[in-house]
Parts: sequence; C-alpha cells; structure tokens
Amino acid sequence: GWLNSHLMQSGNEGKAQPSLALATLVEQRYPQVRVTSLPLIAEPGHSLALFVQPRINPETQRLFEPGFNQIFIDPVTGNELGKRQWGAVWPINSENFISFLFKFHFSLHLPEMFGTDRWGIWLLGIIAMIWTLDCLVAVVLTLPSRRREAAANSGKSYLQRWKPAWMIRRGSGTYKLNFDLHRAFSLWTWALLFIVAFTAFSLNLRREVF
Repeated sequence: GWLNSHLMQSGNEGKAQPSLALATLVEQRYPQVRVTSLPLIAEPGHSLALFVQPRINPETQRLFEPGFNQIFIDPVTGNELGKRQWGAVWPINSENFISFLFKFHFSLHLPEMFGTDRWGIWLLGIIAMIWTLDCLVAVVLTLPSRRREAAANSGKSYLQRWKPAWMIRRGSGTYKLNFDLHRAFSLWTWALLFIVAFTAFSLNLRREVF
C-alpha cells in the first residue's frame, strides 16, 4: 500500500458499487480477459483489486496477451486506477516488487518447461516435505534413551533427563559448545521451524500430495 498508493487508494468515500457489477464493467472494457477473483466488499477509501485471466482468441485459438493480470477500480465511480502484471519477473518496479518477492519465495520463478510452470513449486514443496520429516526425526534424536540413561540417572524423571538437551554447556570445549548450540537452539525454535516447513509443504503440494 505504501509503494502503490496510486493503485490501492481511491480517495472516494461514497457508496461503493456492487463488486460483481464492477467485474462486468471490466470485462466490457477488456473483452480479451475474464475476471477470476475479486473482493466482495470494497474497503472505504480503497480500490477494488480484480484478478483477470486472458480469454481464447477465436481467430488464433490461443490465449490473448493483455499484458496485465490485475486491475484496480475505484469502487465508487468505476474509474480505472491502474493495472499491473502481478508476480512479473521483469521489469521489477514499485508496482510488482512485492508480488515478485512473494512469488519468488514459493516458486523461485522457474520458467515453464515441458508444458508446466510448476517446477519451482514442486522443487520447494519437496524440500519443505523433507524439512518436515527432518523436524520430526530431529526432535526424536534429542529425546533421552529409555534404557541406558534411565539406568545411569536412576531417580530422575523423563523430563529431567531431557532437560540437558535444552541447555548449553559452557567450558566443555568447542565441539560440545557447537553441538549444544545446534541442539538447544533447534529445540527452542522447533515449533516455528515445523510450522514453516509443514505449511510450505502443504501449500505447495496441496494437489499432488497433501
């Protein structure tokens, strides 16, 4: 909103027109596209952002190339405030910078190959799935042994024997310090790491696996 106030803000506080009526208006202005998603209610003083996709050109039987996939409409007057190619790789400017980063973080902007453009989504989804499994295996490896350590630490509860894994030993040498930093830091941040990994896996591979 700060980078693109000319697109996001309308400046009009009057009664907004119905969103579906504005969608029809956009399709009348640009018959080569169809509206695919839109907010049902416009926020006062803000524009209405509609996503569009190209229609098939009846003469060539190929998709039109309108040069944009998002259009911003003043919900009160119906005037067009601007349009952009959301997630465009180039050129990077103030209008698509945030969408470029957003799309990059889950697809790497890998190009279309062999008839699909989901290679980056699949790649990062597989990495996230391995990361999810790694989180589960890693937390199991920190658990105290039920036999050997139980015999050596008789009288201590299970949680008491697990407590050292959450702590950092000092003055025990560089190797133990690095090991404790790795284990303790991962345990204290485990919930966050697991949530990021699991949601990335479930979002990227929601159709294929999840």
